[in-house]
Amino acid sequence: MLAEAWSEQILVGWPPLAKMDTVPSDEGPELWTKLSIRVRRDICGGHARELLSATGLSDGEVLAQRYKIMQLVGEGHFTKAFLAKDLQEDRFVCVKRHRNLPIEALADFFVAAKRLDEVDRGGQFFPVLVDAFFDLVGYTVESMFEGKNCLVISTEQPGFFKDPMKIRTVALGALSGLVLLEKAGLVHNDVKPDNLIWTEPNQVRIVDFGCARLDQREERGRNWALAEGGAGHLDKWSPEMTLRLPIGHQSDVWGTAVSLCELFCGRVVWRSEQDTAEVVMAQALGLCNLRDGLPPSLLRRSPLDVRQLYTPGRRHWPVRRTGSSLEAIKPKRWGLEQILGMGWKDSAKADLGEFLLSALVLDPVSRPSASELLQSCSFLQPGAEHAEHAEHAEHAELQQEPAGSALAPKEPLRPNSDAETVVEALS
Repeated sequence: MLAEAWSEQILVGWPPLAKMDTVPSDEGPELWTKLSIRVRRDICGGHARELLSATGLSDGEVLAQRYKIMQLVGEGHFTKAFLAKDLQEDRFVCVKRHRNLPIEALADFFVAAKRLDEVDRGGQFFPVLVDAFFDLVGYTVESMFEGKNCLVISTEQPGFFKDPMKIRTVALGALSGLVLLEKAGLVHNDVKPDNLIWTEPNQVRIVDFGCARLDQREERGRNWALAEGGAGHLDKWSPEMTLRLPIGHQSDVWGTAVSLCELFCGRVVWRSEQDTAEVVMAQALGLCNLRDGLPPSLLRRSPLDVRQLYTPGRRHWPVRRTGSSLEAIKPKRWGLEQILGMGWKDSAKADLGEFLLSALVLDPVSRPSASELLQSCSFLQPGAEHAEHAEHAEHAELQQEPAGSALAPKEPLRPNSDAETVVEALS
């Protein structure tokens, strides 16, 4: 048993001492807003509302006597997004229907919108919250960017992001947005290809702030940013999310870097809905080329009972349960070769690889911020050498593909891909 294996092992400094941080007082005047609630005289009680709200919206339906539904444009685990016509302002907007969202949680969207407006007047980088109302379930209405999300582009145009300069466009747009989010004191917590919108002329913007939370908030026994629900999809979880460490802005840098890896190689990290946070950690160890397992210096900071989640000894590997037994897991493939192919350091992908190496740092304390990456990485700087790299990139790809890679570009990027797993059981 794992507990017996740990019995004579000592992880110095674990468990970490719990600390209590007071919630900071609000700076400036309180924000008061009005929220419309549609009530029906024949519906009363949470169960009745839940049953009725299970029915979908129909094209042409008008919500809040203002927003005419045109068509479904996106769907997540908890949210459906619709293209709608604002009949009052005569413009197109995005209406989002939030499943299992209590009415008081709509306040979070107003908090995020207020902070975004302070750093992005007019909504040049982020969508603007136009309205919010409650009609059996919670709805938000946002301004729209004309374009397509990067996941759709990669699916419709396989190979589109094989050009390093297109990856550079995504990186610049995402990191520039993260710089503003840090000024706003917000962590997005769900940076992924389908939340990155490619607009003309060749700009990328971050959308969907349903998981956004305030930064650096802790209290005894839990981390606010994760406990409040802001974690996003498991496959983009940063190592600090997996270990339940404080979630800061560097977590969004990790999500951005993983998204760029997926877009470039055309495969998704996510294997199946049965994968656990420990599988995601094993994938992270592979990307970071950490062949000695999870560093003890990082493991000892986790408030989780790591003795039930990681192996003891000199090398700490994540553990998963298979039936009644436990098995350690580690990556099949190591380093960026699984993304960029062998010999990438001597190819047109060298600058891209160095940028990814800088961003994919397991420990958030050592991981650079978005601003630091923008200032220090040559891949993100304008210059003639990038045009030359772009010119030869396609030829280089044809000459050398990542053979046997766990994330090799063998089929278009798609959600919940059946891509080969990047972890294997250890005896």
